Amino acid sequence: MSNSKFYGWKLVAVLFLIYFAATVAFMGGHITNTYMVTQVKMSSSLFNLGFALVCLLLGLASPLAAGLSGKKGEGYAISFGMILILVGTLLMLLVGRTPLGYITAYGVFIGIGNAFATILPIQAIITRWFQRKRALASGLVLSAGGFAGLASSVVVNYIIKTTGGNWKMSWICMAILTALTAAVGMLFIRNNPADMGQAPDGNTNHPQTTVAEPAKTGKRVFQTKESWVLKEAFKTISLWLLLLAAASQFMAY
Repeated sequence: MSNSKFYGWKLVAVLFLIYFAATVAFMGGHITNTYMVTQVKMSSSLFNLGFALVCLLLGLASPLAAGLSGKKGEGYAISFGMILILVGTLLMLLVGRTPLGYITAYGVFIGIGNAFATILPIQAIITRWFQRKRALASGLVLSAGGFAGLASSVVVNYIIKTTGGNWKMSWICMAILTALTAAVGMLFIRNNPADMGQAPDGNTNHPQTTVAEPAKTGKRVFQTKESWVLKEAFKTISLWLLLLAAASQFMAY
């Protein structure tokens, strides 16, 4: 398959759909829950705890997602995450009215599911498939989060209002979307270009290329042959500044 059309851009579309669906369950679920709390007895502190727990587990479960990706591959981790999200959406239909059910279904399953299915494994796959156009590919995939947030605010409100305040209908739609995109991911995700006899960016001249040459001019994004391991990364001030920035962002969020 080395002479076939470069598969990387099709993979970008698949990863976009997965990230979109996972974020809809997260953001759309939060919007749906605002309708739910008007119909069931739930304190504002408990309601906000569910959202906070999703954000917390999205971070805390990331090392587990990295471990699973390293052992089984990123495609496996993404599929596992989407299944967790699907279970969460179904549990919201069944036991979402109860405090324990809400915390478990939305906070735990959807929170951990997003950690396994989205940013970390998706960017790892993009890194393998793209070198010269890595920034473009990453930007396209990660933009799915913004589109999902916008779509959720419009579509979820429309579904619930047109069904007479039936918030469960929103969760049914999210469950269907999650199931479909999970199936797409299982069928079409490929962890490495070599799995299809290809090379990063579709470089047919050097099919075994794994790392791009560093750019010599300012016209291209700088790339390096240097390989970083976790222990070395933790010794750099850059990593700790990034962690601080990310923590500050989520505090505001």
